Amino acid sequence: MIELLQLSFFDSISVRILAALAAGFVAVVICGRPTIRLLLRRKIGEDTSKSDSELLNELHQSKKNTPTMGGVLVVGAVLFSSLLFARLHLYVGVLLGATLLAGAVGAADDWEKLKVKASKGMSARKKMGLLCLIGLLVGSSLLGYYFWGSNTVAHGSAVGADPWLPGTSLFPPFLKSLSIPLGPLGFVLFALFVVVGTSNSVNLTDGLDGLAPGLAILVALTFAAIAYLVGRADFATFLLVPYVPAAGEVAVVLGSLAGSLLGFMWFNAHPAQIFLGDTGSLAIGALLATSALICKQELLLPLAGGLFVIETLSVMLQVGSFKLTGKRVFRIAPIHHHFQFGGLPESKVTFRFWVVGLFLAWAALLCLKF
Repeated sequence: MIELLQLSFFDSISVRILAALAAGFVAVVICGRPTIRLLLRRKIGEDTSKSDSELLNELHQSKKNTPTMGGVLVVGAVLFSSLLFARLHLYVGVLLGATLLAGAVGAADDWEKLKVKASKGMSARKKMGLLCLIGLLVGSSLLGYYFWGSNTVAHGSAVGADPWLPGTSLFPPFLKSLSIPLGPLGFVLFALFVVVGTSNSVNLTDGLDGLAPGLAILVALTFAAIAYLVGRADFATFLLVPYVPAAGEVAVVLGSLAGSLLGFMWFNAHPAQIFLGDTGSLAIGALLATSALICKQELLLPLAGGLFVIETLSVMLQVGSFKLTGKRVFRIAPIHHHFQFGGLPESKVTFRFWVVGLFLAWAALLCLKF
């Protein structure tokens, strides 16, 4: 009788989401200090003198030699807790595969920065090429499942969705009766754009203690809730959103990400004892992007992760303005450093960004009903 009760207890998606969150948190907290000591012994520390801005180098002087590549903690904990509590499904495989591959690209970039004197990492072309390849693999894997899988995506009463491959259509959040068919090729290219864009956005945001992990927790929890809702036919019908069977497993993986990042914040809160590095930021971005693609709520990702978008736009505006006019829009980009240069303490910038991120996460959830 006890065994049957235990089995039925862990059949519940909500229980497994919370268990994955707790397991991710505990795994990072337990492994955090030994990992920091190992990185210190190996002299895998941040070199804050490679920035082009002397003022930024001065502001971050205290961060010099702080261990980096801490993303291995997050990626490892996500894998551990996901494999422990998520059920085997192609969605879980694609999510974890994208996370591992993007983390590997980030690790290679971090390693080159650390071990090659005066290097700023692998070339932008090489990094973008590898991320594009990951995006293509994600899109192609999901497309293959839409072709040959059973019971993939139901589009309900939406008009315009591809009747054979509804998973390749876009479903605007405010136009519940309308969908935009992308077609197989269009969907794969769109998946590439979402994965590459999100990975780079999280990477650009990772510049202050606790900033990127804190915002990523909010987005992960938001999409865990979305995945749970779209994975249930009753809620999907009520909200007039696509029903995605097995999306609950995506929620479990996102729960593990949120828990792992909470554990990482234990060591990354100001003053940070360890940094994510590209190892963590690229992996987190790829996982969030793939989750949005699976849940068919890609258009809510720029809202829930609005600050990631703003950080990216600030860099694009800065570079574009300087090349065209020779003038800068911001004191420095990304925009979180702009506020630092304006005299705001690092911890205050981070906290205010979290507040805005919380509001955007709430707005994204609210959009499900409208």
